[in-house]
Amino acid sequence: MKKCFFLLLTNLLFQFSYGQQTADDLIRELNKTITLYSADNASLFAFYEQIGTIEQKTNSSTIQRIRLADIGFIKAEANSENFVVNIRCADSTFCINLIKSDMNSTSIPSNAFFFTEASAANLFAKKMEELVALYITDKKPIKAILLETPNA
Repeated sequence: MKKCFFLLLTNLLFQFSYGQQTADDLIRELNKTITLYSADNASLFAFYEQIGTIEQKTNSSTIQRIRLADIGFIKAEANSENFVVNIRCADSTFCINLIKSDMNSTSIPSNAFFFTEASAANLFAKKMEELVALYITDKKPIKAILLETPNA
């Protein structure tokens, strides 16, 4: 009986740990979604795991850096042309830095990512939620607001 219990417990622990995605896995999924479904040909994320920051080139002279622990809101929405995932910093902070090639920077409280399909926007929002959850410290974990789709 003890052996059965031990095997069952070991199996459950393995399934639980196997089901958890690492930050690198989540970044790969976010980048795959950007590659396949970006409505504005967005660049892929670079990931700085130790400091919990993602970086993305926004144009030839600007990059954006986003501190994951400071994100407080994620919402997928539809607009007239495509689907948008809006992210906003928590507690009126400015967790997104736009850095120009001359090293001047501007901090902003929100940003948007554009996709060609609703399912891609939902996937991006959900994976971003999971990534942010790995870095939340003293705040309540955020819950992404997803688009309602007929197939969901």
